[in-house]
Amino acid sequence: MSAVRITSKPGRVKPHRLGPDLTVSLPARVEAGPSEAVGPYKVTLEIDMVDGRIGCTEITVRTASGAPVTGTDLRAIPVGTIVRLATTTLVQETIGRNGDFVTVTPYQPPEINVRAGATDEALRFVAASYSLAYALGEPPAKAVERDLGIATSTASKWIKLARERGYLDIPAGKGQKGKD
Repeated sequence: MSAVRITSKPGRVKPHRLGPDLTVSLPARVEAGPSEAVGPYKVTLEIDMVDGRIGCTEITVRTASGAPVTGTDLRAIPVGTIVRLATTTLVQETIGRNGDFVTVTPYQPPEINVRAGATDEALRFVAASYSLAYALGEPPAKAVERDLGIATSTASKWIKLARERGYLDIPAGKGQKGKD
């Protein structure tokens, strides 16, 4: 998706914890389009954390030509995709602490060698993937499967291990439809 701009109002933004050493600073304004993904519209979304979930709290759609925006046009706008892309851009990872100072950097998912098994690095990634999907209202276990390219049974085992080792603090049954 091209032509995307993310801004925030100073003083209103606060960090929201997503998982171990991961935060996202919200609220934010996302401006997208016109583009192939959004169509001939300029879309502005306000995204924020509400009750532990990240979502669009306001949307404005405008046409360059001034033509009316129809219900069909609105349904074609990929709001969830725009929110997900913006959120993944805003996620930060804490990489160091020194007294009162915290060093953060944009989160870059590591390359995980799944053949090495459930290493600590893999389980930290499982926690990050699960937590982000949960916050976006997506099925978290499916996100782990997708992001690692692993089977459902392996994803379930690794999610359980991530909880047992303290990397994942979202309780079992809190994912989409109560499943992990």
